Amino acid sequence: MKPQDLPSQQLRSRLRDSLSQVHRDYEQQLYLEMDSDPNPVGFRRSREKTMLQCITLGDLERMETYLIPSVQSMDQVSRNVLSTIWEDFAVGTLSERPFEQMLYLFISQITLCTRAAMDGGLPERQAYALSDSYIRYGTQLNDLTQLGLLSSHAPYDFTQAVAAHRFGNMSPVTRVCCEYIQRHMHDKITLEDLSSVSHRSSHYVSDLFVRETGMRPMRYIRLRKLEYAKGILDFTDISVEAVSDLLAFPGTSSFITYFKQEYGLTPMQYRRS
Repeated sequence: MKPQDLPSQQLRSRLRDSLSQVHRDYEQQLYLEMDSDPNPVGFRRSREKTMLQCITLGDLERMETYLIPSVQSMDQVSRNVLSTIWEDFAVGTLSERPFEQMLYLFISQITLCTRAAMDGGLPERQAYALSDSYIRYGTQLNDLTQLGLLSSHAPYDFTQAVAAHRFGNMSPVTRVCCEYIQRHMHDKITLEDLSSVSHRSSHYVSDLFVRETGMRPMRYIRLRKLEYAKGILDFTDISVEAVSDLLAFPGTSSFITYFKQEYGLTPMQYRRS
């Protein structure tokens, strides 16, 4: 196929003027963001990854912490909701019209939340239904404040859906243990800890985990910590040794071994990829 016959070249020839404008805007936006201090793009990406990891893990407690700055800012009625979003999340400019700006950000956010929820195991049908409902309702609004508040709440809703799917069919005993594990990712967690928090014997807890999760408690704990570790490797540059210590693995070598067994890559290989 000749270069001029390639689909990309055919599209380019039909969109020449439009693409020129897009590229001019892109270069201007890139210049403005590179010239700023601190770099809002890095901040935005870090915040975004934190939010998406909370959704994927169904981590309601950490999502609550993530949302605190937005809620505190929006409680100040005198402040414009859009400026709050811009300041707290350092988002770019998608439209010069405030409501359109918020609407585009809202739809983009819902799309990201939907993907993160499916990564966390939420069935596609359920994730897309929640996404469609949010977008359908959001596009019917004409009030900037309401759309901003809806946008702030959406990540929590998706996190809650993942948590409900993961833990909803569990018995109260297993759910209490899983919630304890989620809150103590940075600690060494033993079967005795789960026995204590659930007021059941270690043997009972272990057998119950096998029936309801398909694995022993210690393997479940390890998998949740490895999921958490992936997020840390994604959006920070802290060392593998520090990640291992942060999540209370027995040692760096065991952390690397478990990580490779689960994901087929060492932590450093995963980070580079």
